[in-house]
Amino acid sequence: MKKSRRCNITDARVRRATGTRVPRPNSSALAFACALIALVAGAARAQAPEPSAPPPVPPRAAPPVEAALAASTENTGRFYAFAGFAGLAHQQNNGLTEKNSLANFMAGGGFRASPNLAVELAAVLSSHDLDTPASATPPAGTFAAGTQQSTMITVGFAASAKYNFATDGRVVPYAGGGIGAYTTHFDTTTEATGCVNNCGDTGPRVSARSTDVGYHALVGADFHFTSKDMFSAEIRYLYIKADFGSVLPGKPNVGGTFLWMGYRRAF
Repeated sequence: MKKSRRCNITDARVRRATGTRVPRPNSSALAFACALIALVAGAARAQAPEPSAPPPVPPRAAPPVEAALAASTENTGRFYAFAGFAGLAHQQNNGLTEKNSLANFMAGGGFRASPNLAVELAAVLSSHDLDTPASATPPAGTFAAGTQQSTMITVGFAASAKYNFATDGRVVPYAGGGIGAYTTHFDTTTEATGCVNNCGDTGPRVSARSTDVGYHALVGADFHFTSKDMFSAEIRYLYIKADFGSVLPGKPNVGGTFLWMGYRRAF
């Protein structure tokens, strides 16, 4: 066992320093004392707490405006898709009075050209019941009175340009407009006179179709619940002048005001 320098003092060094004779200490006692000192020093070092590292500083959360701008910047140059359903307030004109809006759907894709500008292409479906106008009612006596039902279905594709406004929150409003191509089908069905069972569509039918250019304007907002996922709400006014000939004279506006709600996802 190697002796500590503090305990390794010889008689000769003591005599040279003091000029006196020092009795040689007992080697066993000296070794025991040195071992005891080393043990106590080691225990003290083990019990001494080591300095703790300072707690990590959490990163500063981006303010809402920075979060919105970061989402817009991150999605710039990306394609996105969207889909959702809409309520429809049909244009009331030329005797076309809406009864029930059956199904209204819009889905498509877009490209974020800049933090503020985007272009979209959407497929639009609109279907609703109408009160049957006199011009579309079959001749009296050819069907059971009061059984006529009229439906109008519009399908088409619409291209839009949108401007997204930067705000101080996760809600980003936008506005825009565009043009589209639409086909509208008008159909009136009746029940045959004297029919008792399975009478639907057994009487005369009056149908007409019109393919036209339509224009729309829109305002809405995207709510970012992640940088790439958005819940969207939009009001879109659609103007379509359709030509059904003598079935519905006067080229009625078969568009209307849509309240669309859906989901967008950037890729």
